Amino acid sequence: MRSNPNAVVTVTLENYVDRDVLNRAFDAVPGLADMMFDPRAYSGSRSWPTLQQIIGSGKRLIMLTDGNPGEYVSNGKTLNLLKDSHWENQNYWDLGATTLKHDWSCPSRWNSYTPTVGVNGFTQWPRLFVMNQFHSFEKNAAHAGDVDNNLTYLERRVDSHCASVWGKRTAPNYLAVDYNHRGDTFPYAAALTQGGYYFYEQNRANAAGDTTCVIPAGKDYNFSLPAHGCENDEARSLKLRGVAKGTRIAVYDSSNGDPKDDHAFIDVKRDIGLNESVVVGTFETQYEDADFKLTYVRNNGLDGKVSRISVGKTPADFSDASVVLYEGNGAGQNIVCTVSLAHSASFNFKSGNACKNDEAKSARILRAKAGTSFSIYGNWDQNQNQGYARVDVLRDITQPVVVGSFDRNYDGGSWRITRGGSSSQLDGKVSSMRVQQP
Repeated sequence: MRSNPNAVVTVTLENYVDRDVLNRAFDAVPGLADMMFDPRAYSGSRSWPTLQQIIGSGKRLIMLTDGNPGEYVSNGKTLNLLKDSHWENQNYWDLGATTLKHDWSCPSRWNSYTPTVGVNGFTQWPRLFVMNQFHSFEKNAAHAGDVDNNLTYLERRVDSHCASVWGKRTAPNYLAVDYNHRGDTFPYAAALTQGGYYFYEQNRANAAGDTTCVIPAGKDYNFSLPAHGCENDEARSLKLRGVAKGTRIAVYDSSNGDPKDDHAFIDVKRDIGLNESVVVGTFETQYEDADFKLTYVRNNGLDGKVSRISVGKTPADFSDASVVLYEGNGAGQNIVCTVSLAHSASFNFKSGNACKNDEAKSARILRAKAGTSFSIYGNWDQNQNQGYARVDVLRDITQPVVVGSFDRNYDGGSWRITRGGSSSQLDGKVSSMRVQQP
């Protein structure tokens, strides 16, 4: 702990010795009392101190015991050993004597669950919740990784079995497991305390199917699957807990994030609490409410085909402005390419380029700043002799709009398309493009 000054550690003793033996063990650790958390320092508070308060105090070791609690004098200083049944709630610890039995019910280890601490002066403090999930006798690492420590079973225990006993979902403060190096206990524990992105095998975050993976919140990510416990081509929906406003989660069909294939952006619009549950029921829709905005770029389907995940910040400007070109009219059929509208550019559509020649018939503007324009041409090098169409963005576009055809003049309110040059068909004959910024 001296080499990790921001670590807060909890030790729970299963104690079979008398006080003198325990006291000698404390004396053998110089400076132990200086690191030992004592709740009496916060007796005027209505709840536990924050993590930062504990770190700032330097008393970062919380120690509980099932026997011989109370004050000890160690090397001339007093430390306080807390009685576990007064400060904690625990479920009964045995899943079953062998790996062939799994009792997922969640009865109390003691007489009943009590919401607050059973010590005078602290009866307003919520008890710590220790969720035990292990077998009493026969056990092995492979089984722990596949079942006992598997995210699906951990989450079902918390969200269903224990919640039904408590009357509400209560996130554990601690997970007590065997073989913690196997399975999903580390990312799940992190998500319970700092928030997380929970991906599901079924739509609407249906817990009847598997929870594919959980990615702890609080940092940026950008990775192809399988990684971080997430399998490739499985996720169909998402649940958000403890996620900050301004977070963007992006999911891609392509393992390298190629925008020519299906992808979706989920932009979080408010701070979502740790004990809240906001569900993104599918990635294949355009949707917005008070919690999040979902932008889906369709090619041939994304649910169950996610191969890349990134987490970052929602751009505060139009640096992510873009337009998607499609093979069919009305933004139908497959994606031809996605073009950035954040910078001025001119380029040809050729077979080796991201945008293929003679394919685009329509466009979907995902986001664009007022004053931006883009033009598409029936010939290379922005030559107008085979026709062209210019699309002007009249007002900021923050919700996707569809330019259904390039062979017409039309005012869409926030945008306008003007057809010019040769009267030859332009839909399906696009060979070059120009993007202009104001």
